[in-house]
Amino acid sequence: NEPIALFEKMAKETEQILKETYESINVQVQNFNDKKKEKIKELSIEYFNEYVRSKNIDFLDYSQAKINITLALLTEKGELTKRARDEIKEFIDNVEKDLELINEEELKTEILIEYKKTLNASNSILEVKRRFKAIEEEKKRQEELQLKKEHETKIIEKVVNVLEAPNNFEVNIREEDIVQMT
Repeated sequence: NEPIALFEKMAKETEQILKETYESINVQVQNFNDKKKEKIKELSIEYFNEYVRSKNIDFLDYSQAKINITLALLTEKGELTKRARDEIKEFIDNVEKDLELINEEELKTEILIEYKKTLNASNSILEVKRRFKAIEEEKKRQEELQLKKEHETKIIEKVVNVLEAPNNFEVNIREEDIVQMT
């Protein structure tokens, strides 16, 4: 019975040592991978900033590209893979194409302001056009209200003049003016 107890004790101790070693190795591997990912992120940011400067785009931030940093983005030589560079390049090239499209629009400044918030050219164009249409409709409505108010004021003046006029004075109010008052 004593040899079995001794064996079980040694097995538990060995299991504990293996568990601690396994955890220690996992922490070291995780730290190594985290450092490698940090290097990948630094290289990605550096490439991003360099490429975005070459395109003369001054408002883009690396975080907007939403690059998924994985260990597969680094070559054995410690450089970004072609896939990583292509992903960054594609993002910036798409922004450049969007800017070309926006520059063709009549309301390009307003659209650009909207675009910088979302990086979505079609939604930005639609949003600004809708907003300007609503503004124009509101201006037109305000003008119509002002014209109506001016017209009503003139009619009221005519009515007041009639009421204040001597009885032998002939009144000249058109029937359409009266209809418009009601």
